[in-house]
Amino acid sequence: MFGLISKRKLISTFAKELAYKQRRADHWYYIRNNQEMSSYVLEHIEGIRNLALKLGITKEIYDMAYKIYDFRNSGKKDYKPNLNELSKL
Repeated sequence: MFGLISKRKLISTFAKELAYKQRRADHWYYIRNNQEMSSYVLEHIEGIRNLALKLGITKEIYDMAYKIYDFRNSGKKDYKPNLNELSKL
């Protein structure tokens, strides 16, 4: 079904990209206080989500992405991210 690339490699690649983009969005939101740029970065996640849904690997991608960067609470009221981690970007 996945052709030349293994399913595991595809999930890993998508998870890394998803975690990276979410970390970038959090950087803009929490460090730079720029909601517009944060939203702009988050828009680029839609492509990953759509493809993951079509391939039926959404859960696996998100499970792996959360291990790289746990963004489950990003944007929620009273959430305090690790600002040192975000400022390294």
